[in-house]
Amino acid sequence: MWRLELCAAAAFALILTATAPAMAQERCRLASAEPGAYLTGLDRHGNPLTADDTAMRLIDLRVSDIAAAETLIARERPAFRRLADAQPDRWGRLPVQALLDDGRPLAHVLIDAGLARVDPGPGSDLCDPALLVREARARAARRGIWAEPANRPLSAHDPDALAARAGENVIVEGRVVSVGERARATYLDFSRRWRGGFTVIIPEEIWRDLLERGIDADYLSGRRIRVRGVMLDWRGPAIELAIAAFIEDLETGPSP
Repeated sequence: MWRLELCAAAAFALILTATAPAMAQERCRLASAEPGAYLTGLDRHGNPLTADDTAMRLIDLRVSDIAAAETLIARERPAFRRLADAQPDRWGRLPVQALLDDGRPLAHVLIDAGLARVDPGPGSDLCDPALLVREARARAARRGIWAEPANRPLSAHDPDALAARAGENVIVEGRVVSVGERARATYLDFSRRWRGGFTVIIPEEIWRDLLERGIDADYLSGRRIRVRGVMLDWRGPAIELAIAAFIEDLETGPSP
């Protein structure tokens, strides 16, 4: 089953990548490499450290096993490149991509090993949506953080277990029962109960983004998907979708 879901998620990631707005692709353009621009380690929050103490963050991911990731960075000393047109975030951090000597992105290595999870950070979209597929493979193989049951996906049809994780960043999987399009948001419900069931709240601008990529109510209704985000207490457990890429299709064909 998980092999089929990986194939479906991979195909969906390709759709998202191929249909990503030109503006997003431009936003992810890298600046020219700078001499001596290497990472030296990580701080206690998982942010990269450099020789000149410039505040930075790694794009597309959040380091989960800081000790193991720091050991890898200290050994490999990956070079980094800033995003060409990016401004510092609210914490003054510049977004960067790091590369190993053999050309592999550090993000690939950390995600593949289960040392980090996909997370573009507040107000950002993914530069590399295919990282979601790499993360799914690491999770299926129980690598790194994914060996811990608490980090694995939760069932969208177990509202009590979901409610117990309120305030946490989680991954949830399940079949969409209904889709409600409203003026300011679209709601994916995973239960026929008005209150108490799990709901995914999709803000208007993200719903427009999905529609532009060919993902509409008919496509999602009855489909098994994976979502991620902070668990809220709304009219039951809920996640407000942060970016379009945080909906992953877990099916290979039309829903039965």
